[in-house]
Amino acid sequence: MSRRLRVVLLMAWVAAVAGAACVFLNSSFFWVKSVQVLGNARVKTEEIVAAAALPEGVNILKAPLGEAAERVAGIPLVKSVTCRRRFPDTIEIVVTERKAAAVTPHHNSFVVLDEDGWAMEVRQAPGGLPLVTADPVSKMVVGQQADSQALRWAIQCAAAFGPRVGDVAEVHCDSKNQITVYMTGGLRGLLGQADSTIERKVGVLLGIINDVKQSGLEVEYVDLRYEKPVVKPRQKSRPG
Repeated sequence: MSRRLRVVLLMAWVAAVAGAACVFLNSSFFWVKSVQVLGNARVKTEEIVAAAALPEGVNILKAPLGEAAERVAGIPLVKSVTCRRRFPDTIEIVVTERKAAAVTPHHNSFVVLDEDGWAMEVRQAPGGLPLVTADPVSKMVVGQQADSQALRWAIQCAAAFGPRVGDVAEVHCDSKNQITVYMTGGLRGLLGQADSTIERKVGVLLGIINDVKQSGLEVEYVDLRYEKPVVKPRQKSRPG
């Protein structure tokens, strides 16, 4: 067999294999038959599948996963999403949902915010979440992040209370990023400038509150804006 004939036969074999592979890969064996959703707890699987809007009968190799992920990411309660292929016929959608961190008043209701200030939903009551406020008042749109850095500082401060957040009535951050915490018992915590020391200041505030409770002293405010904390006792009213 001549060299030229061997080359022709080899090329014919490669073409035949490539053709067979092309036919196989485009056969119904690789049509998407199942879409699985993982990681969702609050968002219904049906809503995520509908948002992905993957074409029926699409070949798994041609499924537009990037576009599907972008559409699912548009759901307000979804923080991040990844779409991946599971051969031969399954698309897997993995979502990470936003977690409610606080609420802020908006008109006659409350907007639920995650830790990054994304508006998740509107409800009529705080529902056990800490109340955060800021100056100026931020425009709230469900599915979008609040444009107020002050509001995000207030959320971060509320989160620093951890399991003690139930003792917090409100966290307020003003236009100069000065944070004030209003405790449920009426005590105010003046934390000063919002920065990376927030968690430390919250820890100091909680320690002072514990000491105050043990001493039986009634306190108007705790001022942590200076190097040394200032504790202002509450003035007792004199009998008339």
